[in-house]
Amino acid sequence: MPFTSFKTSSQILRQYDIQAIKKDFIAFKQMQAPARLVEDIDFTLNNVDYNASEIAICESLIYPVLVQLWKPFLDTLVLHSHRSWQVEGELTGIPDYLISAASKYGIAVIETPVLVAVEAKKDNFEEGWGQCAAEMIAAQLVNQNKNLTIYGIVSSGEQWQFAKLHQAVFTQSVKSYSIFELDKLYSVLYAVLEDCKKQITG
Repeated sequence: MPFTSFKTSSQILRQYDIQAIKKDFIAFKQMQAPARLVEDIDFTLNNVDYNASEIAICESLIYPVLVQLWKPFLDTLVLHSHRSWQVEGELTGIPDYLISAASKYGIAVIETPVLVAVEAKKDNFEEGWGQCAAEMIAAQLVNQNKNLTIYGIVSSGEQWQFAKLHQAVFTQSVKSYSIFELDKLYSVLYAVLEDCKKQITG
């Protein structure tokens, strides 16, 4: 089924018999976002009509944050943008963004996916989590390792929400983070990617 066919997370979690809980789970150390990212985001917030479309939100706010965050992890992780993805004929679609392990076969290969990010269409976070949870389950199916934690992000560009899937438990953070507090958002994202790298490198 297409990822987008799931309109709530409960739909896909029930289908795959996954327990859902809500609690804070991200421990992070406060950091400063890179100066270039601060400058770019500040420019966008003040000068760009980023709410004009879903594509504008992705290109103006979500992708710039993710790509700057990814740069310190280039040796281990690959950031994929809008790549068609089919998992064992069960789940299919085009994740907005997906982070996977770097592969010896090159950057075009999605190997050991560990994080998926979805833009919340029209700020509809409930529907965004339906799609994101489906993509997180797809990642778990690909990895064939339920001990590997899969992270998920749903973002409106301005607000960012987080979840993780470990074994048969889907944990959604009760907190959301704002692009207007960029240092804190960057710190949280950095902590998530650090854990992704740690899982991949052992």
